[in-house]
Amino acid sequence: MPAPIRAPIRAPIRSATVPSLLSTLHAQPPSTFSSVLFYAVGISLCSDSLEVMLLSILAPLLRSLHPTSIVPLLIMPVTFAGQFVGAVLLSPLADELGRRPLFLGTCALLPVFGVLSSLLPLSLLLPARFVVGVSLGAFHIPFDLYLELLPPPARGSTMLRTQYFWTAGGLLSLLFALATVGAHGARAWRAYLFLCALPSLLALALMHAHVPESPEWLASAGRPEEAAEAVRYLFEASGAGHLLAGDFRVEREAPKAGGYELASAAAPGEGGRESEEFAERLAPSSSSSSSSSAPARAPRSFRSGLLQFWRQLLSLFSRGGWRLTVPLLLVWFCFGFCYYGLVFLSARIFSSDAEGVSTGEALSFDYADIAVSSCSEVVAIYLAARYINATGRRTAQMFLYVLSGVALLFMCVAASGSATFTLFLSVVARISIMGASSITWLYTPEVVPAEKRATAHSVCFAAARIGAVCCPFVAEGGMGLVTIGIVMCAVDVVAGGLMCLLPETYKEGVGFGVGVGGKGEEEEEEEEEEEMNVGGVEMRAVEVAEAGRTVHLPSPKNGTDTVVLRPASLDEVSL
Repeated sequence: MPAPIRAPIRAPIRSATVPSLLSTLHAQPPSTFSSVLFYAVGISLCSDSLEVMLLSILAPLLRSLHPTSIVPLLIMPVTFAGQFVGAVLLSPLADELGRRPLFLGTCALLPVFGVLSSLLPLSLLLPARFVVGVSLGAFHIPFDLYLELLPPPARGSTMLRTQYFWTAGGLLSLLFALATVGAHGARAWRAYLFLCALPSLLALALMHAHVPESPEWLASAGRPEEAAEAVRYLFEASGAGHLLAGDFRVEREAPKAGGYELASAAAPGEGGRESEEFAERLAPSSSSSSSSSAPARAPRSFRSGLLQFWRQLLSLFSRGGWRLTVPLLLVWFCFGFCYYGLVFLSARIFSSDAEGVSTGEALSFDYADIAVSSCSEVVAIYLAARYINATGRRTAQMFLYVLSGVALLFMCVAASGSATFTLFLSVVARISIMGASSITWLYTPEVVPAEKRATAHSVCFAAARIGAVCCPFVAEGGMGLVTIGIVMCAVDVVAGGLMCLLPETYKEGVGFGVGVGGKGEEEEEEEEEEEMNVGGVEMRAVEVAEAGRTVHLPSPKNGTDTVVLRPASLDEVSL
């Protein structure tokens, strides 16, 4: 009788990099904890979306009740201005103080000032909504944090699925509106504000109780012991704590470690500029610690953290980085202008005040049509999550931004005609802009290393809020619908064109990381690649020169480029 086949017993992991650990954890059977993480981040996104739909309904309500007041016109721009301030001043500190404490602190502002908004007199409504906006300015941090808790190959589809909560937030806001102003008239807007402030309490509780600090950020900040604790918490909460050894430690990734200086060895005129940009995007700084045993970075004060943010911000534009940063910022501006403009415009078209003429307490909304338009975002998220790796990030955004602009223009033209055709065009525009903006959310952190990710994402988030500040003056400023459609279509087309200037970030077999150009497909298939391990991190390499540690890495445009890894000591690297 043959001996039974025994499953191999895997030795406990004693040291590994964060991405490899997350890949190991992701390969385990799904656990309740992974679902809790997903819902905690999703409800945070839901709270943000809920506020956007609130603004699209609240502004017309206040205009109908107070036609001579300036508050209805300014409530949208003031809220988005607060988000801009929060994104620029607070959320970048997540790169210095950590993702978790910054989000928990700012998230606590939302329910407090959301409830105050429902109690204060109209004259004090704008300051309260500004503070609500400041809080919302940091609501992209859970997105970055959750992304860093996932292994690279799983990030695309998983992060896009969190966008379902965005749609759920808009629908929940509609239900609150139907239960208050829909049932009791426009003067029930204070009850509507109160209800919309409550879901953020659930987001705060879940994030505080279950979501740890990002181990990827802790490792990049030179705090390997805390990174190991965060990783152990993730493994134990997922029922996989037995996979880690008792003396387990986290290793830093060599390409992103500051102690390794990536210097271009290409001759002038032979791709040097491209290799500089590639190296800049791989390595944050030559002054950071490189080894896994590096001392932890001392906590910074608010002032020093803010100064560091400005240094990080300038680094996004240095050494050719502006070629990536400027188009990306403009895409986010266009995305903010067009997405929020479409939401506000839809509420205007599907109301009794489509032409922008106040009608007092008789103002009403077609909640069914608004709900159908909002629900169409589910289709966009499903298609984006399913096909994102097949089409590529850049191509999908180019097509969807342009399609959204065309559909929006025809929607504005058809608004005075068939209601069914107008709703159909609204659905097409909403699917397109939601798909494009969801991919933009995913695309942005992919092109920036962990050390600068929150800074870059917050700056882009702020650019979107500038667009959102501008769009109410178009969508709610008294312009004709056709004129509004022409302006917003032009902005959408510009966003699609700007994507031509940005790189693709997905390559089959990689799944996450800075997209680089390269050789043709046939040439890449013929090229022999060998795997080289530097400090526990696998890197593509063709040749290693012992004396100079010369490595051929992929360059943005020329296929390969030569850079030099200079560790603090040759003994630190075993090849």
